[in-house]
Amino acid sequence: MELCIFDLDGTLVDSLTDLGETVNQILFEQGLSTHAIGAYRKFVGDGVLALLSRAFPAGKRDEQTLKKAKARFDALYEENCFCHTAPYPGVLSLLEGLKKDGKKIAVLSNKPDAFARKMVLHFFPEDLFDCILGQTEGIEKKPSPEGVRKIQSMLSVPSEETVLIGDSNVDVFTAKNAGISSVGVTYGFRDREELTLAGADFVVDTVEECGKVLRNCK
Repeated sequence: MELCIFDLDGTLVDSLTDLGETVNQILFEQGLSTHAIGAYRKFVGDGVLALLSRAFPAGKRDEQTLKKAKARFDALYEENCFCHTAPYPGVLSLLEGLKKDGKKIAVLSNKPDAFARKMVLHFFPEDLFDCILGQTEGIEKKPSPEGVRKIQSMLSVPSEETVLIGDSNVDVFTAKNAGISSVGVTYGFRDREELTLAGADFVVDTVEECGKVLRNCK
């Protein structure tokens, strides 16, 4: 494969605690029940509004409430996104190895583009990725294939030479919709069953195993 497109949260970085604590603070401020951080494993993956909708109780998910909550989330997360978040052990070595092998690497995230870029450039060398694309106006978020196709167009790589790596069924469905291969990782936020049922071409349990698959898959 010439192009490896990585999901961000739950694939390159473990951001669950910062995401969960940010939403919990919003819930607390509104006098609502908070969630255990582990519960957010099932809430994340489809963008901020979906995250908030899943965290808020039924009856508190109207458009106006969620719009205000998102504005508060953006302000809080801007301050707190690096409190606990860090790359998974071995990820930097994996990425550097892929670049050394001549592969192009990119990030495709449902995190807002500004946050996605800020996070990637905070943790990784500026010239490591060939493309970073977060949720952007005019491009449908995953599982739409639009983000994949945008990256492929920018880097001039065909579908048969592209693989998407992610930790959720959203990533697998994105790959299927784009007609590309997929690698599901279980060390992130979701489990093997979800990735297998979604139809991932490969499912791996460690960063090291992910590297072996990416170096060998055709």
